[in-house]
Amino acid sequence: MQWPKGGFEQIRLTFGVFGVVILILLIIIDSYGYRGADIEFMRGRAVHFSGSKVSVITVRDSETGRYKQLDYRLTRAPGLFREAKGKEIELSFINGSLLDCSVDGVKLCSARCSSGGECEELYESRESRKARFLVFMFFSFSAFAHLMLMWKRWKLRNGRGTI
Repeated sequence: MQWPKGGFEQIRLTFGVFGVVILILLIIIDSYGYRGADIEFMRGRAVHFSGSKVSVITVRDSETGRYKQLDYRLTRAPGLFREAKGKEIELSFINGSLLDCSVDGVKLCSARCSSGGECEELYESRESRKARFLVFMFFSFSAFAHLMLMWKRWKLRNGRGTI
C-alpha cells in the first residue's frame, strides 16, 4: 500500500497550523483578572467543599446570607475545610480566589501574594510554566513525526519498503 500523494505535506501543514494556533492563544491570554482588583474581606460560615483540579470552598456570608465560592489558587490551605466546617471563618479574597483565612483567631491558610498585581504575576508565572512545557512537548512530537515521515519517504524513494 502506497502513501497517498501529498500526504506528507498535509500532515506537516496540519502540525504547523496547530502549532501556530497554540502560540497565538498563548500570546492572547495575558490577564487572569487579578491586576487592579481589590482585596475583599468577609466573615461567614464554611458550608461546603469540593476538591477537584481546583479546590473550592463555599462560605455563607454572615451579613448578607449569600453564598460565595472561593478557589484555592493563590493560597496554601492544608486541611482548611476539616478545621473550618460549620465554624465562623474570617477570610480575605481577590476575584473569587481565597487569600487568608482564620477561625477563632487561628490562621488556617496563608496568602502567596498581597496585592492584585502580585497575584497576577504569581498566577501568570505558574500558568506560563505549564504552557511552555506543553508547547515544548508539542514541538518535540512534531519534530519527531517530521523526521519519521522524512525517513519513510526516503525508504520509499530508494525502494526499500512499503507503507
